[in-house]
Amino acid sequence: MSRPLTELFPVGPDTRLDPDFLNGLIREVEARIADLQLLKQGLEAAIGQAQDIALARVNDIIGPAQAELTERLEQAQAALSAAEGLLGQLTGEQFDIAQITGLQDALDASAAAVTGASRFAVKSAAYTAVAGEKIAADVTGGAWQLDLPASPAAGDAVTVAVIDGDVTANNLTISGNGNTVQGDATLIVDVARATVTLIYNGTEWRIG
Repeated sequence: MSRPLTELFPVGPDTRLDPDFLNGLIREVEARIADLQLLKQGLEAAIGQAQDIALARVNDIIGPAQAELTERLEQAQAALSAAEGLLGQLTGEQFDIAQITGLQDALDASAAAVTGASRFAVKSAAYTAVAGEKIAADVTGGAWQLDLPASPAAGDAVTVAVIDGDVTANNLTISGNGNTVQGDATLIVDVARATVTLIYNGTEWRIG
């Protein structure tokens, strides 16, 4: 750490402000300004890198979620349209139990499509996921293994988010359950608060 200027160039009643003193002070100030400029450039570069990394991470997380939300909303709209069509038929005495049941089913499907978009199943011990499931993994109690679906179809996906526990010590192991994951039998999750979406491409599970 640089010494304070007041120590390097003390000024008192008896100080002679001659050219040597002033030139030395100016050189030291210029050197410290140059150091500060370099530090500022380094900080700006680090901030830019951090922003790029954060943006990429946000896009990785938001992209799949946005696509799923769009699909869910389309399903909800279709179900709601069906419900509205059935509701239009329920006039006067010209309806029956089947129509009422159909209206209830359509409304239930609409609600399920919307609420299902953000629902995670919390798991904290060995578990086998099903296609389309979103797992909130808790490793507070120790390391455990999540098995992916054993007979997936191309396009099947499973999303896993670590929500609690020290995953750096209590690793979450994601098993391909007979299929490979990124070329390996398992994927070890050891990054705090990690979120990963695995998509089956017809041959193996890949990180989406």
